[in-house]
Formats: sequence, structure tokens, C-alpha cells
Amino acid sequence: MSKLRAAYRGILGRLDSPVYLHWLGEMFLPVLEGYFPGDSFEQVMALDREKVLGVKISLLDAEREVAIRRSLAVNGQEVLTGDDFNFPALVAGDSNGFSHALLGILDGIARPAGLAFRFLAHGREDRFRELMAPCEALSRAVFAPPTQHYKVGLAFLAWLDDRQPNPMLVNREDLARDRDHCLGLVALAAAAGVFSRPDCVAERLSGWLEKTP
Repeated sequence: MSKLRAAYRGILGRLDSPVYLHWLGEMFLPVLEGYFPGDSFEQVMALDREKVLGVKISLLDAEREVAIRRSLAVNGQEVLTGDDFNFPALVAGDSNGFSHALLGILDGIARPAGLAFRFLAHGREDRFRELMAPCEALSRAVFAPPTQHYKVGLAFLAWLDDRQPNPMLVNREDLARDRDHCLGLVALAAAAGVFSRPDCVAERLSGWLEKTP
């Protein structure tokens, strides 16, 4: 038994309730490169299929996620998508199933996403995809490489829309993206209809531009 599999077996044995695992890719946290080598992921998911309900996959690889989703579905396990590049198609799914949405971008697109999911729930995939297309464009920009700095964009947009008092992050992570990146996000966010306080957005953006070289 591999050390990784043994470690997970020990963790699962100490749990009293079912769990979802999270496969976080190196684009989000570089130190995790090669975390599940070989077939170790499949081995871990098979340790206790009643206790391991499924997995959140954050690999930004739609084809791989669909393949994993189909494989796990045979045993009743689910996939929660953390693919902020390809989420509309993964959530809409296909004849073999779909991925549940558990995305970093969801807070940033809450307004249009809420409406889009209602359309999807009523069988209007066309309207779902129409509303999600500009949201996907925004998400791809927020999570653009180096992806681990995605929180900069989320905090900046939340601050502009008066959902938090400032755009700062721990250890001044907010300085990891430049002015042009942030301005590009504003345009994409406006096109996606994510702002609920356009008056506040305009005022805060104007002040930010005066202070930001």
C-alpha cells in the first residue's frame, strides 16, 4: 500500500461522517504538483465508497474531469467542479451526468449565476449558457496564470461593488496583479452583469485610478 493511500485510510478510519475529497492542482498551489501520482487517486477514492461521497476537482482540465466523473459515477460518487475555466459546460453536463458547482468564482458572479441556475433547473440550458458565457470570460481572466493570485481579482471586484471595505489581502497579496489586469476585470464584470452598485463602482474606481500608477 502506498504511503498516500495509507495516510488516507488512516484519516477515513477516524471519521464518523461521510466526506468529499479535494484534488487541488498545482496551478492553485504549486507545491501540490504530482500530489496524486499514477493511479493513487483511483485507489484513494476506492478505499471506502460509502464514506467518500465524491471529490472536488480543481485541475482546470475539462476533459480529465469528465473522464473522472464518468468513472466515479459507476460507484455512485460525485464530482464537484472547481474548474473556473470551463464550468458552464461541466455544470450543464451531458447524457452521462454533470458536475456540481463548487467554484471560486461563484461569489464574484453571484447575481447572474443565481438567475442562470434557475433557468437550468427549469430545463433552459440555452439561457443558462447565454448568461454564463460572459461569466466564464470573467472567470478565465480572474484565474489567468499565475492562477494562485486569483483572490486579487475577487477582492477587487467585491470592494468596487461595496461588498467589503477595501481590496487588501493578507500579506498584501492584492499587489500581485497589476493595474491593467484589474481594469480588464472591471470591463468583463460589467459585461457579465455582476455589479449591484454601479454608482459605488464608478466612484471607487475613479478614486483608485487617481492613486494607482
